[in-house]
Amino acid sequence: AFDRRLDPHRWAFDLNGHQKWSTTTGGQADPFAQFQAQLAVGPNGTVYHTNLIGTLGWSVQAIRPTDGSVLWTYYQFPGNDYSPPDVGPGGTIYVARNLSFLDALNPNGTLLWEFSDGSIVDQPIASPAGDIVFAGGRPNFGMPGFIRAYSTVTGQPLWSLDLGTANGGNAILYSRSRFTSDGSAVYFGTAILGQSSINPFSYLYAIDTTATPPAFLMTLTLDATTVVGAMPSTGTVTLSAPAPSGGVVVTLTSSNTAVASVPPSVTVAAGQSSETFTVTTFNIGITTTSTISGYYNGGTASSVLTVTAGPTQAKLSSVSLSPTTVTGGSTATGTVRLTGPAPAGGAIVRLSSSKPRVAAVPASVTVPAGATSATFTVTTKRATATTALIRGSFGGVSRQATLTVTRGDAVLSP
Repeated sequence: AFDRRLDPHRWAFDLNGHQKWSTTTGGQADPFAQFQAQLAVGPNGTVYHTNLIGTLGWSVQAIRPTDGSVLWTYYQFPGNDYSPPDVGPGGTIYVARNLSFLDALNPNGTLLWEFSDGSIVDQPIASPAGDIVFAGGRPNFGMPGFIRAYSTVTGQPLWSLDLGTANGGNAILYSRSRFTSDGSAVYFGTAILGQSSINPFSYLYAIDTTATPPAFLMTLTLDATTVVGAMPSTGTVTLSAPAPSGGVVVTLTSSNTAVASVPPSVTVAAGQSSETFTVTTFNIGITTTSTISGYYNGGTASSVLTVTAGPTQAKLSSVSLSPTTVTGGSTATGTVRLTGPAPAGGAIVRLSSSKPRVAAVPASVTVPAGATSATFTVTTKRATATTALIRGSFGGVSRQATLTVTRGDAVLSP
């Protein structure tokens, strides 16, 4: 069978090169779909290929080998990119979709399972042993690639290896992988993205699929997936196996640093399989989310944290004096007012005077919990007439009032 995108037809030839049949694909021509044009043949002879079905995007089609008619079409939104399909020994079809989903299809075209962890996945190949699906991937564009083995039963990752960087660029799986006949080894080539050398080259890898795999990041969980702004959440990263000697460093990121921040990384100690870290949140006045993600050795995991709008913290609204003019040696009453009720434990408003020798104030005054104001006393001394600024500070806000102190000369009685 042969599929050509510039002339969207299917052909079948016998082993002598004689054409058996020819049918149109019914899809849209796409001259750039070089990888997608590759076909796969199932154990019963059914032919599978991807087809660009107009504005809907890509799909997988099963073709009857005797006459080229379509048995079924599998489409899932979004369908803007499908890898070439591959078929396992049991007849299960595997395809990477939309750069983010690995789908396993039953022989009748229904979905068996789907895996996605937010990373890019491409070009799945089934092992002839029937136990794993091998595929390449990347945490995101502009990052080094990795390879993974997925369970054919559940779709969950079984092992993973980083490809890292080489020759000034990021290594990614590029060629379609090939297994040995017993599935004990898999071979693939890589491309080096971002390489500026005038003599670019890639690597050929051989992976022993029977060896004990190294640890990779399996899960990232949060003890609280919904918190009030300014309250923390504790995250836990868990590896697929105990960390080797020297420990491993799991990279951490937050998708919305305005509301939630994480340390750049967390270290899982040697011999341990998990470690915790703190997610610091901020009250920005609205309810929003941030995706907390981790990455190690091709393993990507994430959890969504919802940060709700906490109660608005009261701030200092004003400082007032009564009276605003006093004779030296007398007192005035100051009042601090908040924009809202004081929190539990009260609100401590810091006080100061620009001329404490003439007009003295206490270091602070406490607004009781639930109250919005409190008073304090300004004590003055006899001196040359002057003015003093009485300041208060709370909640990041400062306010002031002006007190005039007159000389207050003594009056002699007759």
